[in-house]
This record gives sequence, C-alpha cells and structure tokens, in this order.
Amino acid sequence: EDTIDIITDCSEYAYRNTLNNGYYTAKGGHRIGFAGEITYTNNTHKFKDFSSAYIRISKECKTKGNINFKDIIKWGTTAIISPPKCGKTTFLRETSRLLSDESLISVCIIDEKNEICACHKGIPFFRTGINTSIISGMQKCEAIPMAVRNMSPEVIICDEITDSSEAYAVKNAIISGVDVIYSLHGKDTDVIHKKEYMSILKDYTDTLIVLSNRNGPGTIEKTERNNICI
Repeated sequence: EDTIDIITDCSEYAYRNTLNNGYYTAKGGHRIGFAGEITYTNNTHKFKDFSSAYIRISKECKTKGNINFKDIIKWGTTAIISPPKCGKTTFLRETSRLLSDESLISVCIIDEKNEICACHKGIPFFRTGINTSIISGMQKCEAIPMAVRNMSPEVIICDEITDSSEAYAVKNAIISGVDVIYSLHGKDTDVIHKKEYMSILKDYTDTLIVLSNRNGPGTIEKTERNNICI
C-alpha cells in the first residue's frame, strides 16, 4: 500500500485503469508490476487487493554483440525477439535514436506502456532522436493507424506484440508503406512461426534479431534476414 501511495502520489484511483492491468510506469521509465487478488464485474477485471510488486529499474545502455547499426535503414520491418529481461526495450530505444539522429529518418514510437521513452508531461526521459515523435499510453491497435494517418512516419517502433489485433495494425502499417520495428517474447526465431497470431506478420517481416542476457542484457545471439542467417 505504501508503494502504491508513493508512485501515484496518493492518487490510486486516478491511475486505476493502469493498475488494473497489473503495472504502473513511474517517472524515468521504471516499471512496477503487481500481483494480487482480482475480481470480475460485468466482464471487467480489477485488483481487489495487491499482494506483491516487481520493480524493474530502467536505464540506458549499449547493445552487446556484432551488429552494424549503420545498416538499420536496410533492415526493413524487423522483429526483436527475446525472453523477458534481455534488453528488448533498450534495443528499440537505441534503434530509434540512431535512425532519427544519424540517418534523419522520420520515426514514430508507439509507447503503450511508457517504457521506451518514459515521457513525463509529454517530454521523454530517454534520448529517442531529434526526428522522433511519440504516442504514449495508447493501445497499439489504435495508435499505429493514428500515427500512419497523422505523423507520416518512415518507421514505426513499438513494444511487444501480444495478440492478433496488434499484429493486424502492424500489417496494415506495412501495407501502407511504413517499416515497423517491433519486439516479441520468445527464445528463438521459431516463435514467429509458432505463435498463432504471428502468422499475420511472418510474411511481412524482413529481419529477425534474437537477444539474450548470456553476456548481459542486449547480447545479440542471431540476426536473420529474409530467412538467411547473417
């Protein structure tokens, strides 16, 4: 209870929708996951009691591995694949910064959980590039088409794809001529074939990058482009 009071500035009910999804992203991009007793009312779930919290400290760091970030522009639509705590979010953030600052690519980040950019009052806590626009706190299936219509991005970056509605939003962006760099939970490239909803995207994804924490978060294990390991 003290943790919730601190992170919400004693305004728990103002953040109830986010808390009922089991997480809260604090200033600086630090994410707190919650567990506890959940109840259902009119097919809507909410936390009745919180019993534990898992705090993930967010920070910027360099990616470990053999990859030429100057080739980002050639990646096309890309899936960043890894188990939890292997650096997917940091990888997405660094990719945005390099595309935006060094290649002057127009980037739009869809930051549903406010982890990639950690915006506070609209200002990102992390460096994401001078030519990057950010839509935070909105579901990807709604934010992606909004970005395509209103921001004219060359590249869209978003975090974990988890269901078919998000996969279709990414597919429609690709069909509209926008490359999408997205992350996905999994241990290897096989995940893009085994997860049912990823059948929507497997034929539209040009590059697969697998991360691990073997030598620390962000260790690049494999890069596969158009079904060929490189």
